[in-house]
Amino acid sequence: MKKIYLILTYLGIFLYACQSQQSGGYNLAPTAFNTKLAEKKENAIVLDVRTPQEFETGYIPKAQNINYHDPDFAQKINALDKNKSYFVYCLAGGRSSAAANYMRENGFKEVYNLSGGISAWQNEGLPIITEKNIPIQDKISPDAYLKMIQSKPKVLIDFYAPWCVPCIKMKPFLEELEKEHGQNVRIIRINVEENKKLAKELKVQDVPVLILYENGKETWKHQGFIDKSELQKVLTQK
Repeated sequence: MKKIYLILTYLGIFLYACQSQQSGGYNLAPTAFNTKLAEKKENAIVLDVRTPQEFETGYIPKAQNINYHDPDFAQKINALDKNKSYFVYCLAGGRSSAAANYMRENGFKEVYNLSGGISAWQNEGLPIITEKNIPIQDKISPDAYLKMIQSKPKVLIDFYAPWCVPCIKMKPFLEELEKEHGQNVRIIRINVEENKKLAKELKVQDVPVLILYENGKETWKHQGFIDKSELQKVLTQK
């Protein structure tokens, strides 16, 4: 009986260790991701799973671009050497986490995901490469943003990305709410891909992010999906 108990105990510890390695152990913050990348050296392959348009705005050194939303994503991934060490990232960590999970489920032995994506990487001051070293210019300047948030008594800013599923779901009812509250509330959607510096300054590392301003001052902030009824309550609070 004692032997059976010990076997079950060791088995439980082993399974827990394996599960921890697959979940938390392979999701690395920027500094740890960079350190592990340096350790693996020639055996390391960096995968950027953003769109080609995102990739062109700046990428981690030596990264290869395989768009997670491409129809042939799985085919391209499965053509890679499964014995190499892979370091996967996207803008904020959502797509890369899904891509890394897919790779592990399909026989890749070592796959690391960059928690927080390239946004977190840049916030840590780690290097990126831009095509032809062209400076990235935001479409909205800090001065223009300040004018936006003071344009009405209440201004709701929606930071979104075109590929973000919750952002897409929220768009129709955000438009409805602006019509319903048009006299007192202005709702502005800002694409983070076109305004990376602004997003960084406001600590927007993932999308969607909603920020409510009243008379130019931030009074409420929310990250992630929120339904129309809950947002309605926020907008009507005095």
